[in-house]
Amino acid sequence: MEILIYYVTNTTKTIYILKILQVKYIFIIFLIFVFTEVRSQDPNYSQFTHNPIYYNPAYTGISSGMTMRFNYRKQWTNLPGDFRTYNFNIDLAARTASGSGGLGLMVDKHTAGSGYYERTRIGLPVSVRVPLYENMLVQMGVMTSFVQKSLNWDNLIFVDQLDPRFGNVNPSDFVSPLKNKVTYPDFDIGLAFRLVESTWSGKQIIATAGVAVHHVFTPNESFFEFESPIARKLVVTGDFILQNEDYERVITSYNRGDKGGFKFNPGFIFQKQSEFKSFTLGMNVYKSNIYAGFWYRNETFDLLKSNALILMLGINAKINEESRLKILYSYDVLLNESLYRAAGGTHELTLIFTLDSFSALTGGGRGGSFGRNMMGSRSNRYSALECSPF
Repeated sequence: MEILIYYVTNTTKTIYILKILQVKYIFIIFLIFVFTEVRSQDPNYSQFTHNPIYYNPAYTGISSGMTMRFNYRKQWTNLPGDFRTYNFNIDLAARTASGSGGLGLMVDKHTAGSGYYERTRIGLPVSVRVPLYENMLVQMGVMTSFVQKSLNWDNLIFVDQLDPRFGNVNPSDFVSPLKNKVTYPDFDIGLAFRLVESTWSGKQIIATAGVAVHHVFTPNESFFEFESPIARKLVVTGDFILQNEDYERVITSYNRGDKGGFKFNPGFIFQKQSEFKSFTLGMNVYKSNIYAGFWYRNETFDLLKSNALILMLGINAKINEESRLKILYSYDVLLNESLYRAAGGTHELTLIFTLDSFSALTGGGRGGSFGRNMMGSRSNRYSALECSPF
C-alpha cells in the first residue's frame, strides 16, 4: 500500500523534510540522510572550483575584472521530494586604493520537500589584498549575510496521524510553533593565498589555497523557543593550474578562443561542521575550449571508500576579446548501488560570465593603478596572479 509520509528530524539541529511514497524505501532513504545530507548541514555544490565565493569570501575579486556565476543543483532525482539549490553571485575586483581586493553580492536559496522547507540567504562579501611579492599575494575576506528559513507546518504529516490500514486519518498531537519563519544575521571569514611559479621547463603553475570559517557567531536557527545554534563550519580548499605552454601564449589563445594546449587543474575541498565532515578530490582539464572533470567525494581520506563519483563537462564560449561565457554540467553518482537505485543521481549546472576589463569603483582598467604602483610594470607573473583563466 502506498502512503504519504513526511519525516522530520532535528538530529543536527536543522529540520529536514522527507517525502516517501513507498514504505519499503523508508530505511533506504533514512540511510541516505545519515550518510549524506545530515553530514553536510549547509547545501553543497559539486563544482566547488567554479563557485569559490560560496565557500570562501576571501576569493572575492582575487582575479581582475568582473565575474558572475549562477549555479543550479537538483539532488536525488528519484525521490518524490524536491531538493533544489540555487546560487547567484557576482564579484568585482577593486584595485583603486592600497589594500583593496574586491566586493560582491551573493543570493542563494535551498528548498526541500516540494517547497515545504526553504532557506534564503543574501550576502555581501568583501576582501582586502596584501601583495607579498611579484608572484605571491594574500587576500582576507568577510561576508555578512541575512538568512531566512521557513517551514510550512500545516502540510506536514506526522507518524501519529497514520493508521496502518487507512493511512492518514488521525489528528496529530504535535503542536506547531508560533512561527514558521526565522531570520538571523550570519558571518563568514576567510583567507586566500595565490602563488605563481615557473617549472624547470619554463611552464607556469598557478596555485591557490584558502581556509574559511562559516557561521562565526553560531546564530540561533530554531523555530521553537529553545536555542539551536548553527555549528561553525571549517572549509579548506586548494587547487593549482598547470599549463603546458608559457603564460602569454595561453592568455592570447584563451582570449581569442583559439585551440590551445592542455591545462590541468587538480584540487580538493575539505569541510567539517560539528562532527560531520566531507572530502572531495579530483581534477579538471581544459583543451580546445572544452572542460572535463573527474572527482571523488567521501567522508574520510580513504579514497577506496569514496561514496560518490562526480563527472563534469563544459564549454568556454568567447563573446568578444574581453568577455566569455562558461557553461558547465556535472552529474553525481552514489557508489552504493542500493542507495543509487533508490535516490538516483544529482544534476548540477553552472553558468559563468567573465568581463576582464572591468574594475569596481573605476569601471575599467584590468585591476586599476594599485597593481602597477605596487609591482611596477606588469610582469608575466603578476598578470598570472590577476587573471587565472580556467
